[in-house]
Amino acid sequence: PNQDMKELIQSGDIAIGMPMDFVMKAWGEPSQREVSGNPLFKNEKWRYAKSLSTHEGHKQEKRIVYFEGGRVVGWETD
Repeated sequence: PNQDMKELIQSGDIAIGMPMDFVMKAWGEPSQREVSGNPLFKNEKWRYAKSLSTHEGHKQEKRIVYFEGGRVVGWETD
């Protein structure tokens, strides 16, 4: 990975165009993977669930990362 990607991974962040293996290094193993169409095309949706501490107690954060051709095209956080 180039320096920008290394910094993103170390800070636990992701970016558009990031390959699947870099997302895995930054965020770990997803709790769920969904494959769309032929698995060879690597069009997938990965779901993450993370427990966060807040001043009001614990909160469940959900993240979904979308891949096309094995690279990040977008993500959502609830």
